[in-house]
Amino acid sequence: MRRHRVSARALFILVLATSLAPLSIATAGGLDHELTAEDAAGFVGDFVDVVVSYDNSTAEGVRGWSYGVAHDSSDVTLIDAVGGSALDSLNGGAGPDFKAIDLLSGGWTSGVVVSFTLADELDPGLDYELDIATYEIDGMIGGETTSIDFVSTLGVAVPVDVCFVFDTLCELPDLVSGTITALVIPTTGIVRGDINNDGSTDADDVSALCNIQWPDAPPEIGCVDQGPPLDCVGDPDTDSADINDNEFLTVADYIMLRTANVGSATIPAPTGVCGDDPDNDMRGFGTIDTDYTITIGDLILIGTDPSLERTVFFPFVVDSPTDSILGFTAILEFDSSVLSIPPDPQDAFVGLGEGVVVSPDPSTLVISRWNATPGDPLIGSDVGVLQLTLAPFAVFAPLEWIAEITVHSGAPEEFTYRATVVDDAFDDHHPELLVGEFEFARGNSNSDSAVNIADSIFTLDYLFSDGPVPNCFDAADANNDSGIDIADPIYTLAYLFSDGPIFPAPFPQCGLDSGPIDLLGCNEALPGDACFE
Repeated sequence: MRRHRVSARALFILVLATSLAPLSIATAGGLDHELTAEDAAGFVGDFVDVVVSYDNSTAEGVRGWSYGVAHDSSDVTLIDAVGGSALDSLNGGAGPDFKAIDLLSGGWTSGVVVSFTLADELDPGLDYELDIATYEIDGMIGGETTSIDFVSTLGVAVPVDVCFVFDTLCELPDLVSGTITALVIPTTGIVRGDINNDGSTDADDVSALCNIQWPDAPPEIGCVDQGPPLDCVGDPDTDSADINDNEFLTVADYIMLRTANVGSATIPAPTGVCGDDPDNDMRGFGTIDTDYTITIGDLILIGTDPSLERTVFFPFVVDSPTDSILGFTAILEFDSSVLSIPPDPQDAFVGLGEGVVVSPDPSTLVISRWNATPGDPLIGSDVGVLQLTLAPFAVFAPLEWIAEITVHSGAPEEFTYRATVVDDAFDDHHPELLVGEFEFARGNSNSDSAVNIADSIFTLDYLFSDGPVPNCFDAADANNDSGIDIADPIYTLAYLFSDGPIFPAPFPQCGLDSGPIDLLGCNEALPGDACFE
């Protein structure tokens, strides 16, 4: 808004004199209206805004107003003053016909005439924002307060009165002075959620926490590196990022912070101002909660040619007491000489919302998931799918769960992932990670890490040349007919070289015999056997 470098009082009186009946100045206030300077606070060196607001509880509108606002120049410096939002709707959105603000030594003045023709006025109402003044806190120390007062002693040529015009009379409102307080710079503590210590908890903190946990996440997730979590004096402190206050950084903290950022979650104290973390309570996350489980189901093998790499799929199931979990992290370990992840680890898992897959090394996957909409439950269907590639002729031990793993992966500091299921209150539950009992892989008669032509030869040697006895007869029973005979090496050769049927379960993953019941058994798996644990 254009600033008029003329006397606000002179123009104000001139305009009113030509547009209104004779004006009585400085009539004693007798109406229910109030002019307020709102309080402000900041650190020394900060710029703060003081809003001048007006409440008019009368039945009459205001045709114009003027006032002066004084400050102590030894405490703060006036930088600027501009008109507020209350002016925007006047005269059908055109603003007032006259508006003048003068910046003076020790204060500023404001004068407004709504309409030269009296066609409009400021209607009765509350919380009108008349003006906004910006001050620099430059003469105080932390903890000190200075006053912002309404006066009738400031002006360019003559003083400008505090005056609100009802009809043709000036009325003096109730005046409420404001204050500017210099905050004490904190020396200890955190603001939970203000991870980058910039004075606010916002989308930047969500991005920062995302990057702390998943520095290699795909761009669409929105992780942005802003350094480690900080305390109030700028030192690294993970407590500022422990959003659910259980002493661990997990996917639950990210989910809760992004939900709080859209106003749908409340972050535990300390928030807003610096304070100490109230306790070291892990809130149950230090022990396994058997009500929450993560299970990998039976594999699905795609492709029948054992000489080629083939894709294996594993159903992935999360169970909880309710259907309202908000996310999870699972950590899996496997033999990387037999199973491999896709070139992009994100392709290793599909389903169950969105999220990030981290591969700290070729034999480990960390899978974290949440709903794309902050605060919404993750699970509509409780099944995802893990996708890996199986090496030619390979058999393998089951995937193993890991409770936690510490990685670096390009992060500014090491980070520890911990398996968790997040409930609808943003609490972590250390899940029971379920695995079966695995004993053999069918067709693997020589008890190594592959099913190939050597297994047929091993069985033939046992049958006809007094060769070594199979360590696991169930494994040598390739066709699962409850006996070891010439049919088994032939079955194996047909599968390997003639597109014959695949071996009955368990294959290619080690497992238990699914039947029929027979007298064939297995000794404990030997070292070097894919099923040895």
